[in-house]
Amino acid sequence: MHTFFSRKARSFLLSILSLVAFTVFFHLYCSDLEESWTSYALKSGKKWPSIFEHDGKEAQQDVLSPSQPLVSSSLDNERSQLPTSTAGLDNMGMLLSPATPTPTAYKENEEGQHSSIVHTLSVVLPSTSSTYPTAESPKATGLTGAIVAAVGLATDLNWVTEIRDPMWKLHRYNYDDPSPPPSTYFPANGGNEAMMYLSYIINNYDSLPDYSVFIHGHQFSWHQEGDMVAIINDFRLPALDKAGYAPLRCDWYPSCPREIRPVDHDAVVWGPGVHREDTEYEIGRVWSTLFGRDVELPRTIASQCCAQFAVTRKAIQQRPKAEYERMRRWLMDTDLISDVSGRVFEKLWAYIFTREAIRCPPPQQCACEYFGRCEPKGWSLPPPGIEKWPEEFDHYVPDIDTTETMNATSRPQRYPPRKA
Repeated sequence: MHTFFSRKARSFLLSILSLVAFTVFFHLYCSDLEESWTSYALKSGKKWPSIFEHDGKEAQQDVLSPSQPLVSSSLDNERSQLPTSTAGLDNMGMLLSPATPTPTAYKENEEGQHSSIVHTLSVVLPSTSSTYPTAESPKATGLTGAIVAAVGLATDLNWVTEIRDPMWKLHRYNYDDPSPPPSTYFPANGGNEAMMYLSYIINNYDSLPDYSVFIHGHQFSWHQEGDMVAIINDFRLPALDKAGYAPLRCDWYPSCPREIRPVDHDAVVWGPGVHREDTEYEIGRVWSTLFGRDVELPRTIASQCCAQFAVTRKAIQQRPKAEYERMRRWLMDTDLISDVSGRVFEKLWAYIFTREAIRCPPPQQCACEYFGRCEPKGWSLPPPGIEKWPEEFDHYVPDIDTTETMNATSRPQRYPPRKA
């Protein structure tokens, strides 16, 4: 009897051990199977049929559709075929994940109409490649950023989904929207992009992100240096932290370094000079209205063209909200056509955020410090009668590593100040 029970105990123990061994083997086999499937899916482009959120509800892995369809612009532009993303943007301006590229694009309108918002906001949609090499997608930093786009309802901004850093959130201001939502409210359609830019600042003054980038909505345009996706992806935020304001265009043509001479009216015109003289006289006339009677009118005002720039929260808030409201009130009350009133602000943005009347960093330094594009380039040279930047900046070498990330702590050397 004792022998019988010993055999039974040994048999039971062996069964338990066998079950444990089988469980361990099965777990290892399933883990290896999942790893193999993941590797296969990454190589082949396949995906699991669905994923589950924490509440147990099935959620499709595809990108959400926009709550309001985005329609391509058709403002007398020739069509071209460039690849673009079809990911959606919601009405509140939140940036969604990119989807599969599809070939649709438009070519920008004729040169010289860049300040008329109806013309300039026609968008050329994206190319999936950049002229310049790009780094890997950045890790989360806790920083916040806004892309403020002054556009029309018909403007397609799907290219924004190609911007790598998730910190950038789109704030879309449709100049032709008769009933804009409270988040993008503006009181009137006038002054081209200036009305939208000022309204964004006023609407968000007490909750501004760390950085704001103001654009017309083009991906490609004659007045910007390449793909706007690459411009934003390459932008060096440490340099912006130091400067407070930075243009998205580095070439001096046609604005630097002596475009507006509101006292002497003796500027040498470089470029088409569309409404330049009207704008110059108007700046002199309304200076005290915009900035107060105690602020002296500079003899020279100049900065890089063309009302697309990046600015820090600190730079915006160094002026009280009431000043921006006063500027917008003038824009609403003026009888000037938008092509002139908008140009008044186009020439003044750099001064508004820096209080520097001449804000013209040498092109090579600008490209290297702000965008990491330090390879020598043949920049447009000013015509006779307009001074060139110092020659040492033709082969500018920064005192920081321009490949460092936006979390870098070192700061770039400032360009030398120019006399007014």
